[in-house]
Amino acid sequence: MKKGSKQTPEAIERMRLAKLGKKDSPETIERKRQAQLRPETLEANRNAHIGKKDSEATREKKRLSHLGELNVFFGQHHTQETLAKITGRPKTDEHCRHLSEAKKGIVPPNIEILKTSRVGATNSDEMILKQKATMALPEVKLKMSESHVGDKNSNWKGGVTPLNELIRESSKYYEWRNAVYKRDNYTDVITGEKGNGNLNAHHIVPYAEIMKRNHITTFEQAMACEELWDVSNGITMIEANHILYHARTGKPE
Repeated sequence: MKKGSKQTPEAIERMRLAKLGKKDSPETIERKRQAQLRPETLEANRNAHIGKKDSEATREKKRLSHLGELNVFFGQHHTQETLAKITGRPKTDEHCRHLSEAKKGIVPPNIEILKTSRVGATNSDEMILKQKATMALPEVKLKMSESHVGDKNSNWKGGVTPLNELIRESSKYYEWRNAVYKRDNYTDVITGEKGNGNLNAHHIVPYAEIMKRNHITTFEQAMACEELWDVSNGITMIEANHILYHARTGKPE
């Protein structure tokens, strides 16, 4: 057969029928396995599909080529033993030993990439401290917060989320709230009750008043408003007491 020429559909069908129901001998299986382990074969397999993608027509052609009688497994069924293996039957010690022996001496085709990769590696204490210091920088926090605002957020619904929700879900709001908690020792300043995951940070000058006085209409304006993030304007309250306070006074949050 000449290089580059294609076999006719009839020839392909004859070869398929000739192999139907036949199994390779152990010697043939081993010979094929050794052929796949050759360095040039591993390299060719690794580079075969780099940057390539099948077209819709090709994918459909491949799908149709394995349907019905065209499938080499057509009309056959797995044995109960094989089904047990497929569904995850616990491996015996002997089975594990066989798997280990079979993989000995096989060098992964991407060994050089794995050598330089940090996959599975743990960071040193120095690197962890450096990362924490970087994450604590105000400009980094602001950038991270802005990267999840509006249509950049996976929960974006076309702009229906109120501005107040965006602000209260920002990292800057959490930073302000936690600073208030820490200063008050996580205790309700009105009742002296210690909090247990049920605290609120209450604005002395109402949040709505600050927004109105500073003409804040966008998220960016809110992030830049110093009065909005003044820790001295917040006090710690138990959530139930905070709700009751606003219910009794009628004051906005």
